[in-house]
Amino acid sequence: MEIVKLVDETYRSVDIKAHDSLETIIHYILYRKDMNKPWNYIGGIGINPYNAAFQFRAVKRYFRKDDESRRQLRHFVVSFENGLCVDAYTAYILAGEIAKYYSDKYQIIYAVHEGTDNVHIHFGMNTVSYVDGSMYSEGYGDYFRLKCFVENLVKAYI
Repeated sequence: MEIVKLVDETYRSVDIKAHDSLETIIHYILYRKDMNKPWNYIGGIGINPYNAAFQFRAVKRYFRKDDESRRQLRHFVVSFENGLCVDAYTAYILAGEIAKYYSDKYQIIYAVHEGTDNVHIHFGMNTVSYVDGSMYSEGYGDYFRLKCFVENLVKAYI
């Protein structure tokens, strides 16, 4: 069975004045910290992952929602338990499908993290909609809908 986890942490920036550094979170999602190079399987919808921070901020600026005191990114993880045999490529295919859950309104990046006890996928979603500039504010109801969506998707693929 898969696990969907919301990550609710503050990532410290090199800049002490910044609370949540968009670049820090994106770097954590997309790059291997042991080699400082991108993971093998990364992607995005509505965005170029290699230019994600700039593009997320461009949407925020356009809609005048670039206040750094707000949460800059929604970070969540989909993890697969050891009994569920999911290789990195299958996880990448699933990541693209999971990202579509939000892509009609929000830019989203993802990366498959391999080389741990189990393959898992990190997602980073802009909190400002590129469609109408609204802030993401769904909460736990959306979390449970996402979890149900992921469970059904994984059952269909595996």
